[in-house]
Amino acid sequence: MSKEKERKPIKALIIDDSTDYTRELTLKAAGRQIILRSSTNWQQGFDLIKADKQLQFVILDARCYITETQETGTESERFLVKAIRELEAWMRENNKYIPFCINTGYSDLKHIFEGEYRLFSKDDNSDTLFEYIWNEYHKSLNGQFSINFPEPALFTEQFFTEENKEKIALLFQNDRFMKPGVEDRRKNLADIRVISEHFWDILAVEYLNEDLKKFKDEPSKRTGLYIYKINNGDEKKIPEFIYYWSRTLFDLSSEYAMHNSIGDQTLEQFPTKYLITSLSYGLLNALVWGLKIIYSKKPQYRVVPEHN
Repeated sequence: MSKEKERKPIKALIIDDSTDYTRELTLKAAGRQIILRSSTNWQQGFDLIKADKQLQFVILDARCYITETQETGTESERFLVKAIRELEAWMRENNKYIPFCINTGYSDLKHIFEGEYRLFSKDDNSDTLFEYIWNEYHKSLNGQFSINFPEPALFTEQFFTEENKEKIALLFQNDRFMKPGVEDRRKNLADIRVISEHFWDILAVEYLNEDLKKFKDEPSKRTGLYIYKINNGDEKKIPEFIYYWSRTLFDLSSEYAMHNSIGDQTLEQFPTKYLITSLSYGLLNALVWGLKIIYSKKPQYRVVPEHN
């Protein structure tokens, strides 16, 4: 099996008024493990960008329609100026980064945008464009996490908020969970705790059909209730290793990360980087198990908002 067939597909969006071209490019992209959505105007395309949390890349035509009702023949580079300005502003406001490029058949526009933005020609081999999309995806935090941990990433991509996607990706970026400094260890413990509480909130919604709005207690109390409810009944649904991971994480993070300041006299008792590493990988195990138990009841595809 080739390396390309082994890697998990990613999703991109092309905004181009030529439906024949986008149809042809979509077929080629599928062979390169890129699922390509399309739009013929910026207004519709921007709505897709804001709605689809799994989009990893955007391809912009140089001259295209801004709105669906724009008259034929009025396409201009105003489309590109508006699209780039609004896309960059939206990314800043939402603390989210989606790489994009310009893919055009108009050679006269190259001198305007080339150098400032990555530009491709529709006349060139599309493989160059696809390789660039993959390279940009590899550079992203979520991309690195998905490539290194494909099974846990199935859970985060489908259910995590953007904030917690980034939090878990940062935890596993360059083995940050192995950092030996006390403040590093304290932060890692706190992040694992926050991610795990979000994980149990998701199970409460997707598996128990709970309404998070009715819970006003602190996250740790919600988590304990969820674990009890999931395990309640004749069948013990939570594997022991998940249960004990959750309890150990709660106790250690409460003692060393969430509330109390650790003085020099207790530094020697602070959890080591090796223990925090085991808790980090326990989190990955929990995500894999969580996806299975959700799917055992009902397949869902929605992000659960954070509940504080």
